[in-house]
Amino acid sequence: MKKYIIAVIAATIAILATTASAAQYEWLSKNSSTDACTQDVDFTGTVDLSSATLTLPATVTLDTEWDTLAEINAASTDTDAVLDTDIGSTVQAYDADLTTYAGITPSANVQSLLGAADYAAMKALLDLEIGTDVLAQQTIGIADNNLLEVDQADATDDDYAKFTANGLEGRSYSEVKTDLSLNNVENTALSTWAGTVNVTTVGTIGTGTWQGSVIDHERGGLEADVSAYNGLVKIAGGATSSMAIVTTLGDPGDDVSIPTEAAVRSAMGRYIGSFYFDANSTATDIDDANTWFPVRTATQGSQIDGWTFTGGSTAAITAFADAGGGETTVTSAGHNLENGDTVTISGTTNYEGRFVINDVTTDTFDIVDAYVADDATGTWYCGDYLKAGASSAGEYFVTWAASTSASNANDILDIAIELNGTVLTESVIQRKYSNTDVGASAGTVIVTIAANDKLVLVVRNTSTANDMTFKYGSLTAVQIGN
Repeated sequence: MKKYIIAVIAATIAILATTASAAQYEWLSKNSSTDACTQDVDFTGTVDLSSATLTLPATVTLDTEWDTLAEINAASTDTDAVLDTDIGSTVQAYDADLTTYAGITPSANVQSLLGAADYAAMKALLDLEIGTDVLAQQTIGIADNNLLEVDQADATDDDYAKFTANGLEGRSYSEVKTDLSLNNVENTALSTWAGTVNVTTVGTIGTGTWQGSVIDHERGGLEADVSAYNGLVKIAGGATSSMAIVTTLGDPGDDVSIPTEAAVRSAMGRYIGSFYFDANSTATDIDDANTWFPVRTATQGSQIDGWTFTGGSTAAITAFADAGGGETTVTSAGHNLENGDTVTISGTTNYEGRFVINDVTTDTFDIVDAYVADDATGTWYCGDYLKAGASSAGEYFVTWAASTSASNANDILDIAIELNGTVLTESVIQRKYSNTDVGASAGTVIVTIAANDKLVLVVRNTSTANDMTFKYGSLTAVQIGN
């Protein structure tokens, strides 16, 4: 039978017919005897192409690069070769899968995947890149950075996790108690626990309130409620009683003598106060000859008990006023002095000297000196002092020692201890300086001290108004009796 084939070869369309028995080509033309291939070919009807029907228009115009049948025969005797239709070589052989795929319209994502250059590109399109989108392969185990897996076949919900050599296993509530050595511990609220008779030994009880029955003597108790006792507890003949405490030294009688700290300190001379000088180079101001001036360059001593130390100070005076009753009001803004302080006033016309002050306010204080006139100028000096505490009264041994130097040769200076503005005569010593050298001096006195009394170290130049420097030394007050 004949097969009719339409082929496109080098932009030329030819309708060829071939017989099954020979490679004979024949032009389908009403003028087939002519070698020229430019005529119109009248072809009307249908051609059976195995299973399809081909309908052609009434007139088909052929335009071929071959001019004669001989040229076509010369090109090839194989129809498939001429038409480039070798099955399996230039055209795809029939396959049922191709029919299946032809019915699928791939999405854009599928087309992108099919067009990927390699596996890495496909992983990127599918978000499957190792270490970026999915976890890289990890070692299973319990070492650092390993993946954990359950290492027990019967692990269940509500189990606690416990590490094994290979991973995790589930542990029940009772198993966890055993693991923690708590399998003998009972879950009991202490706030409502009534106790048990099974406790036979108790350790040290640090705090708490005993609310049980009284403890007998044999077990170290008092066999009595002693909450109302005031003092010590006396046990005699199997009974308890209160015992008073005597707070002073002496015969306590039937009671127990436990003196207070103050009584012990007073009896033993324990209260002490001190201040000292250490490599001091600041001179003590002496503005007037034969006037006592306080030392203001000391430091509190390390041995001080029952006393307080206050450093010295000085400031300008801006006014004087009549306070009445033979007293004068001195104005010095923000002076920080207190009643009972002793000050030396200098640089005035009418109020030179040393005074115990009273009626202290923030900016003023009074001195016992009759008002004359408002000198409107001057300076006050208050020295370093030790102040006795409220319970520090008693007899004291007070001593001072110092290395001092004068400003000028041949100065004669007195040094003494002052108590509440009164120089203690027994403590005065005098020294003449042949040059501006450093010399040692010392003085002592036994004195009765009352609460709030003040001890000050003072100096005066009996010859000139030259200053003096306390380089090293100390003042110490030690209680020796009540």
